[in-house]
Amino acid sequence: MAATDAYTDKAMPWFHKRLINVGSFVIVTEPLGEERARQLTPNNRVAMSSKNIGHYVRTPDNRLTFGGRARLAPSNPASDVKSGDVLKQELADIFPQLSDVRIDYVWGGSVGFSYDRVPHAGKANGLYYSMGYCGHGAQMATYMGRARPPVDPVGVHATGGGRSHTPQL
Repeated sequence: MAATDAYTDKAMPWFHKRLINVGSFVIVTEPLGEERARQLTPNNRVAMSSKNIGHYVRTPDNRLTFGGRARLAPSNPASDVKSGDVLKQELADIFPQLSDVRIDYVWGGSVGFSYDRVPHAGKANGLYYSMGYCGHGAQMATYMGRARPPVDPVGVHATGGGRSHTPQL
């Protein structure tokens, strides 16, 4: 089984050429206080906008975590800062009352996009794969990991009445 998604490199060419590696970035505000945080997210639910930006959730210490695909750039320290600035502006557009809030944390990483923006799963080159989660990997990878055929700890895949070897990475 291959479990790499955005971090699939050229050592796995069949998989690598089917993914677009896209930067994904997150900012976290200073503590907002319980009342202010409750006004922003009254039911304390995760929310997202219809744009590729604007996934947000309140933390236990009443900060707002806000993220998305701020820029089409890879994550590195300089890029993360630039992307954090983009996210802060988007945050202020959605929540004008936070335009002056301090940002305490910013970071980035990568997400794997399929060309049609739909996750794909199957078997290729002797490996079972599931990839192209388009930024929804935490949910979809968990689901797909349970939906795939079972593999025992030594890498032997159970199929119908017989068993066949699944290569280890």
